[in-house]
Amino acid sequence: MRTWTIPTRSVPSVGAKLVDLVLRAGEQDLTTMRVAHLWQVHSSGCSSVYAVISPGRLAGTLVAVTETTGSPRVEITVRLLGSSVAVELGQNHVNDDVLGSEFVYDDLRILSSRATFGAKRERRSTAVPGSTYAVVQSSIHGVPTACHSVIDRNGIVIEERFHAMRNIENERTRTVEGVSHIGGFPFETRISARRRGSDLNSLMVLRGVQLDAATVLAKMRLLDLVERPDAYDLVRGAVASAFPRMAAAQGERG
Repeated sequence: MRTWTIPTRSVPSVGAKLVDLVLRAGEQDLTTMRVAHLWQVHSSGCSSVYAVISPGRLAGTLVAVTETTGSPRVEITVRLLGSSVAVELGQNHVNDDVLGSEFVYDDLRILSSRATFGAKRERRSTAVPGSTYAVVQSSIHGVPTACHSVIDRNGIVIEERFHAMRNIENERTRTVEGVSHIGGFPFETRISARRRGSDLNSLMVLRGVQLDAATVLAKMRLLDLVERPDAYDLVRGAVASAFPRMAAAQGERG
């Protein structure tokens, strides 16, 4: 079988975005969380920080994601609301749910997908013109698993099906439902995630992108930000600077 090179995603060196993380039952919205995502690409990889901005009962939760160029590993550090201690999650937790949603921590990487590393077979996909289909086999908690991915020509994983081998009853599907180019770079505008046999599902909806490095991340070091006691205040300040109109509207509501 002929193999194809999996496209590499082009990521801005620095930036911020706001997304709404929506937890749903069927078509009914249960909870909507406004989440800020700040990132910096450096010589060894990429550092990201996700912070829950609202609602107030969840605001302050931080998730740091560190990707290393050329490595399938992704390091996850979590600091919960009200905690002064950041906890590093082991590699066996990268497929755990994020904030009670159907998304998992591995979905938060932006430089590359799991399909980039260790794909057992690759071929052109007939689902989307110019896209690549790849299968990755691995082991989660000692259980053999398979991940089927479709990657578009921009390097975005537009569909991913993940399940234990020979057991599709626990299959989780993640689908990109929209992509927009901002500043010359592709961004997912709407992503859905659901599990087979469950009415619960989740959406991640893009609300804004800011690629002005000077405004957003001046003097911030994301690599170890969550270790700082003032981490959330720094993130809120960066978000207010990057998205002044949204910050003002949020202040009026809260």
